[in-house]
Amino acid sequence: MLSLEKKQAVPGRHRNHSSFAFVHRKINEQVRKLRIQFIIGLLLLVICFSLANFFIVQDVVVPNNERLEQEIARKDMERVVSTLQREIEFLDSFAFDWAAWDDTYRFITDRNQEYIESNLGDYTFRDNQLNLIIFYDIRGNVVWSRIVDLDTMEELQLPEFPRKGFRRTILCSSIRMYPVPWPVSWWSSGGR
Repeated sequence: MLSLEKKQAVPGRHRNHSSFAFVHRKINEQVRKLRIQFIIGLLLLVICFSLANFFIVQDVVVPNNERLEQEIARKDMERVVSTLQREIEFLDSFAFDWAAWDDTYRFITDRNQEYIESNLGDYTFRDNQLNLIIFYDIRGNVVWSRIVDLDTMEELQLPEFPRKGFRRTILCSSIRMYPVPWPVSWWSSGGR
């Protein structure tokens, strides 16, 4: 008997089940729509933040970085120029001191070995951090020259280096060299 009661249809039960399924479908559709709207909203938010970030980087960060890089490059260039200027001043002073020296004048005219031995040894190159010393006479002919490696103090041979004099600027391999223009003369040594 009990089993018969269960099998009997309850009025309205089938209709309630279909209305529950209908409501459940509607809720699922609404949830799907909300998920899609949430995902689209999230994507739009990410796109907006990405665009805002791009424009901030382009309008603020990049110009500031370029300005900073230019400032750093300018300061580095000033340091290089300052260092080169100090080197040029040192070489100019060194060449002037030696050109005005009476012994140098005599050496240019008589090419005496005693001057070389007492003044142009390794210590002169090492103490003054010079790789090259060269003396020319008034006609531009080489009187004496020496090129050394300061680390080993070995004499170097540079085939590109002219032995008959040179103009204002010469190139030796990848090294640019500037001669210091202080002529050795009787007048610069005080006329003695």
